[in-house]
Amino acid sequence: MQLVPRLISLLTVVAALVNLASALGVRLSSSWVWVEELYPLGAPVGQSRLLAAGSSFLLLQLALGLARRKRLAWGLSILLLAASSLHQQWALGHGREAALCGLIALLLVLAGPMFLASSDRPSVRGGVVVLLAALLFTVVYGVLGQIWLEHRAGRPFELTGAVLQTVSLFLEDTPAIAGLPGRAARELATSINALGWLTGSYALVQLLRPVVQRSTPSPRERARVAELVHAEGVLPLAPLALLGGKSYLLSACGTAALAYGQSGRGAIVLGGPIGSRQAAPALIGSFRELCRRQDWAPAFYQVRPDQLALFRSLGLRSLQIGEDAVVDLRRFSLAGAAGKRLRPALNKFQRLGYHVELLQSPEAAAMVQLLKPVQTDWLGRMGGREKRFSVGFFCEQAFAGAWVGLLRNAVGHVEAFVSLQVNNSAAEVSLDMMRSRSLLPSGAMDALFIGVMVELQHLGLLSFNLGLCALKGWMKPAHHPREVSMLLTLAQFLDRRYGLQGLQAFKQKFSPQWEPRYLVYGSRSDFPDVIRALMRLETRGCGMGAL
Repeated sequence: MQLVPRLISLLTVVAALVNLASALGVRLSSSWVWVEELYPLGAPVGQSRLLAAGSSFLLLQLALGLARRKRLAWGLSILLLAASSLHQQWALGHGREAALCGLIALLLVLAGPMFLASSDRPSVRGGVVVLLAALLFTVVYGVLGQIWLEHRAGRPFELTGAVLQTVSLFLEDTPAIAGLPGRAARELATSINALGWLTGSYALVQLLRPVVQRSTPSPRERARVAELVHAEGVLPLAPLALLGGKSYLLSACGTAALAYGQSGRGAIVLGGPIGSRQAAPALIGSFRELCRRQDWAPAFYQVRPDQLALFRSLGLRSLQIGEDAVVDLRRFSLAGAAGKRLRPALNKFQRLGYHVELLQSPEAAAMVQLLKPVQTDWLGRMGGREKRFSVGFFCEQAFAGAWVGLLRNAVGHVEAFVSLQVNNSAAEVSLDMMRSRSLLPSGAMDALFIGVMVELQHLGLLSFNLGLCALKGWMKPAHHPREVSMLLTLAQFLDRRYGLQGLQAFKQKFSPQWEPRYLVYGSRSDFPDVIRALMRLETRGCGMGAL
């Protein structure tokens, strides 16, 4: 099904190039004479090459929309191709070119049911408003210019004729103002032409924008997703579905849900479906259909290996984007050679009077007040921003049901903290937030993590998930060159901004097992949009904490 829209998009590019060639005075080969016979029209009535060049530019823009199955691009392309066909014949006398544009317009009409993707309505309205406002401004500007030119020429001024002349200049490439010779008249006509094309191009970009998710989940949706999250008890990312910035898609029976963020053309699901495994395939299919209609590129971020078979069975691609560091608490020990690298940090802070405290599901409001000074200090170093998509951010909701590990100094003040999510089986705990004050002695976070792991071990938990190390382990021979190239660029950007190598080295101290995590997406053509959306979602008012 995707092949036909792409083919029509390519043909529209061909039509754009034909218009551009006409603007440059290049004709199709005489071997196309049979097309001209199928499409007989009258003789040319004049030259209008600038209009052909402008329509070429607009058709190239519309071709991108057609490849994305945009309904509005479909309708505008038919109108513009039909207009180009008439213009090629009647203004330029190019019958073959006219026939080609007409045939492509006919193909678009026949393929209409395939173009169902919506545009963003507020952006459409904004584009129309800008276009009308520009037209009004141009009319005033053109009329005033003609009043001045008529006055200079000593000619009487006619308002109706001036308005009509300006509108015609806005919509087509008239080289000068009728009856007004001279450089000033030509420059006025050129400026009005240029304003018309620039405004039209801007309006077209607005008309073709993907739908922007502006609505927030209803209380009923949030309540149902909360029930599914609390019943899930397995996926460490599930609790993050309840934090702000997420939208939801529920299965028809309400037994499964997806939590996603949207930016640009990308719609990124955090993890996989939450809830019923039986409802997951249909829910993923519904999400992909939603994305098709909204002009979004769907993707699933931080997918676990045990979920890959489902996504691949649905025809989706996958790419390893990092590895989770998981510490086996059953084997974790400070004794012997295994704990040799860890004991110095813990001993150092114990000598300085520091101690670690683990609070199980404390009152969220009390935690916010207690930890706010640490958060404020940390935000000051991070430029006032924190991540808000794939990790928790500082708010009461993030502490609801969470465990909190505290590093207190000799007088009891909290100097650093971590928040933890514990699954319902009490088998695995996952790291969420980690924050610290500035000017702490080196190794403070090492001591905090070691102390927390010891406490978790005493409570009988089996593993501690330290979270994702982005891009670790992803360079595999099976990866496609284009994706690898883009991820190399992404890796360089992330390392400069977030210090990925330092984060990975920190987690490696605890001798974790590394578990791969994947990015699942639809097609290679969607991949750039997915990466851009993911970066915006992860960096929208965010920064990575220092260790």
